[in-house]
Amino acid sequence: MWNGLCYHDTLPRSEVRLTAGLEKSVLVFDVGGSHISAAVCHGGAGAYRLSPVISASHPAEQTCNAFVSLLHSLGVEASASIDGVSGAALAMPSSPW
Repeated sequence: MWNGLCYHDTLPRSEVRLTAGLEKSVLVFDVGGSHISAAVCHGGAGAYRLSPVISASHPAEQTCNAFVSLLHSLGVEASASIDGVSGAALAMPSSPW
């Protein structure tokens, strides 16, 4: 079993314990300044591997619906040939405000 930490990025930091089996696969998203990437992360106990990374530029239409739609399409493409994806994780820059 893998025990990790998940932090909510506000002050004060809150801590949540996560436990995942070694066979787990999780859809992961990385939201950057110019594009969004998605892949499936497999494994645990220090033996992680990523499926091929799928990327796309931010949508031209800056709405929540367009953003979520892009996340969905990237997730579908990244996990198309992978069975047993058991969750998702999203990494994005914190706001300076």
